[in-house]
Amino acid sequence: MIFILFISLLLSLYNALQLAKLGSTALDMRMVSIINVYICIHLTLVLIYRLWFPELKHLNRLAPFICFYGPLVYGFIISQREKGLSMNRISLHAAFPTLLWAFFLALVVFNLWGTTFDAIYRQSLKVLAVGSIFFYTILILIKLFRNEVNTSTRIFLLCTMMLLICMALINVFFHLHFKQLYAAIAGPDALSTMVYCIMLMACLLVFSYHYSYRKFPNGFGPELAVADVPYARSGITPEEFDKYQQKILSVMESQKAYLDPDLSLHRLAEILHMPKHHVTQVLNVKMKQNYHQYINSLRIEYACQLINSDANALIKDIAFSAGFTSMATFSRSFKAIVGMLPGDYRTMIAQTS
Repeated sequence: MIFILFISLLLSLYNALQLAKLGSTALDMRMVSIINVYICIHLTLVLIYRLWFPELKHLNRLAPFICFYGPLVYGFIISQREKGLSMNRISLHAAFPTLLWAFFLALVVFNLWGTTFDAIYRQSLKVLAVGSIFFYTILILIKLFRNEVNTSTRIFLLCTMMLLICMALINVFFHLHFKQLYAAIAGPDALSTMVYCIMLMACLLVFSYHYSYRKFPNGFGPELAVADVPYARSGITPEEFDKYQQKILSVMESQKAYLDPDLSLHRLAEILHMPKHHVTQVLNVKMKQNYHQYINSLRIEYACQLINSDANALIKDIAFSAGFTSMATFSRSFKAIVGMLPGDYRTMIAQTS
């Protein structure tokens, strides 16, 4: 067990050194670095418990390390498609793990073990640790099915997702059978060893990621290495790409399909009489956007036209007229594309006219 932890820690430190040498400013690489640092801290604390404070090793099982892995992996996926992560989004996904860590530190600092506070924490950890993993696994699957993940990192994410699920299942098994496990001499250590093996595999995944990045400096993996020749791995010819792009632009301009709030990628493919994966490829290669980014950009452009043409129209009515189904989505998309909220944009237009 100590050997696995030691090898994992050495590998995570090596990963940190290599990631620092790369000096990449890409958001996804920074997220990989953050994940690696988190794993390194986790491994370091576990080793300290095991080697120097064996009487406190139960604290490792109670520390909510697992609760941050899901949000970190999900943040990595988001970072592949966006230029930055908003503080609101970070706060939303970090809220519960941070709260659990605050609970845990309070228990340790003020020695509240055996109190009602301790019982509340243990029950919260039991539910949120497993719930968090499965929740973020579902979010990752949605991103994969919607083609919102770079093709070259799909295998990386699938492996990561499998590790998360394994960790969650081990957690479930521990909470269901902890009495029998503690009755057995090697029970808890056997489960801990499985968790440490998963952490070793996570370190290997981080290693594979930065190794591939170094090997293919134009992008991660062999698929992105041919990014300068966008049709090299596609069944669509350059002429067909141009033809499909013009078809999409024509339909959007003449039919304004993007104003339909129920429009989906599948429905758009039917309107265009094109295979769904061809629509996705054209949007990614020719327009440098995924489906949702492209549709939202058209809707926001239309919303700006409505704001410019009618100073008295309600922002809510404009949002629904532009094809959005909620004000929250409209405001978030508007700020991401225009750089300000709809109300601020209207004020700016009024001041300049």
